[in-house]
Amino acid sequence: MNPTTEALARKNRTLLRYQVLLTALAVLIWWLLRGSDAAIAAGYGGAVTIIATLLLGWRMLRAGRETRLDPRKSMQILYVGAAGRFLLTVALFAFGIGYFKLDPPAMIVGFMLAQLAYIFVGLGTQRASD
Repeated sequence: MNPTTEALARKNRTLLRYQVLLTALAVLIWWLLRGSDAAIAAGYGGAVTIIATLLLGWRMLRAGRETRLDPRKSMQILYVGAAGRFLLTVALFAFGIGYFKLDPPAMIVGFMLAQLAYIFVGLGTQRASD
């Protein structure tokens, strides 16, 4: 693995750790406020973010390998991956609400809290470069 790809993988692992912690926080808050059904929904929402991040990490590693061969192909991999993550997120939310009958507000809050990890990891990178 080249240094850039290794750095991306390391950053993705950090991002996943933050997402797991924030999802656990969402589960705890919803459990305390509204019980186990809402906590499960919040966990599901956080899991949607984590699954999308895993897909992003896989696509980034794949794009990193392709960059050496064809930069255009690398960008194509990232664009297709972004569209795929969006569609996956919509499908998982529809499945959670439609099939599992999960509480939509709890799912959305769990999803949003886990998404905050992108900000925390980005801010950590900003501070490290200053």
